[in-house]
Amino acid sequence: MMKSKLKIIVDGILIPFIIYFFVTLIVSFIYTLISGSEKPNAVLVQGISDVFVFAALYPLYIVFKKRYDIVHKKFDVKTCLYMIPMALSICVIGNILVDYIPREVENVVTTEVYNLAKEYNIYLSLFIVSVLIPIIEELLFRGFFYDTAKMLANDVVAIIFTSLTFAIAHFELRQSLYAFFAGLFLGYIKYKYKNLIYPIITHLLMNFFTLVIVPSILLTKDIKTRAYALLICAAMLIFTMYRINMKKKMS
Repeated sequence: MMKSKLKIIVDGILIPFIIYFFVTLIVSFIYTLISGSEKPNAVLVQGISDVFVFAALYPLYIVFKKRYDIVHKKFDVKTCLYMIPMALSICVIGNILVDYIPREVENVVTTEVYNLAKEYNIYLSLFIVSVLIPIIEELLFRGFFYDTAKMLANDVVAIIFTSLTFAIAHFELRQSLYAFFAGLFLGYIKYKYKNLIYPIITHLLMNFFTLVIVPSILLTKDIKTRAYALLICAAMLIFTMYRINMKKKMS
């Protein structure tokens, strides 16, 4: 029994993490050599790395699911409509709340995103941050890590475990707190719908809204404006969660 649990941990956590780490490291090293830049744009390098990481991890995840009989339910396009208000609410609430925490250092990711947009174009920045990075993070955390924790314990443990590891992976305090908050909902979506596509879509939308909508909200320091935004998004989030639960009960 202990041996089988160890094998699940190796297959579902250690191997995917090692592949992610070393592929990212190797691509970063090769890009630095080719470009000749001592300090290349971190977001651009991460985007390039994620293409190779996806090519390595996605087939492995298919094998992992088959090996451990992990069943994903059928994808429903209409359900994605719930992900829009949920993603907007999560990113607005999370970003406003963590904005009141003193910043330890300047957010390197944000700086690199804007530098990338200036050096190349905004669409490349949006594609990397709002598409590539969320897909890889969800494949790793709500894919491998969640399914592994669920097999070893249950869905509650899986949600908490993936939220914690997701937070730790973001290093900086404010980003980590936001990641943990968002991770709880992303894990809940995986639990409710038993399909990785839904948390991926939610994560894509969250990152997109964080880049496009949230900055204008954070620019205002007016407490009333922020309070209204929090109340509206909280109400929207509660209503969306209610509808999701009602829909699941009726289906």
